[in-house]
Amino acid sequence: EVLHRLVEMPPQAADSAGSETWWPGCPLPRVLCIVAQIPYERGPTLFGQHPANDHGCSIITLHLIKPATLRLLRSQRRTAAVKLFAKFVHGGTTHLISGSTKSGLFKAIAVAGNVDDIGVPRVLLPTVRTYNGKPCLITQSGTVFRDDSGEWLEVNVDIRRFCSLARNMLVSLRDLLPRTSVHCGFTIQGCEDNELPEGIVADVWLHNVDLVGDARVIDDPRVSS
Repeated sequence: EVLHRLVEMPPQAADSAGSETWWPGCPLPRVLCIVAQIPYERGPTLFGQHPANDHGCSIITLHLIKPATLRLLRSQRRTAAVKLFAKFVHGGTTHLISGSTKSGLFKAIAVAGNVDDIGVPRVLLPTVRTYNGKPCLITQSGTVFRDDSGEWLEVNVDIRRFCSLARNMLVSLRDLLPRTSVHCGFTIQGCEDNELPEGIVADVWLHNVDLVGDARVIDDPRVSS
């Protein structure tokens, strides 16, 4: 959990005539925080736990609910995507809820827009092209935190718990990220006809990110000096 502890909570926008503002009891949070915990080491190739001392770094993004979404919620004309997200928020977990199929799972999609221009080694290029933009379901690697009032929701994604291929590729290609533009989108998976089409819950562009050089230490108030 990083909101309030390591990252300040964005303030509520001031009321103005005709504007929509978040209200207590709203089925969706005002603030969605997504934390991607990224390893620095490859870890085990097939079996075993990732090294406990690999703290890596985290990419933290904050997303504020849009007035258009608030108007949609007040009107009760909710799209399938909004209903799915509200169900995910209510469930408060990245695991399958009892009795459901794979509907309602948190899903991430990352697309690197300039794969052919950044010098990916030829031997890795086919694999990178295959998995570029491929959706990834977040289950065992995810943890959800939420405010009792419902004002904020935080989803932590621990990439150290991904499969060995994903971890190893990320570490192997880390030095190319400063030359890369990656568009990340997050959605809730729908499987039934009445749950489609899916909609992007939040998205972010990551440009020229240096996971080692740009990382900075944020003091944790729980750790005594």
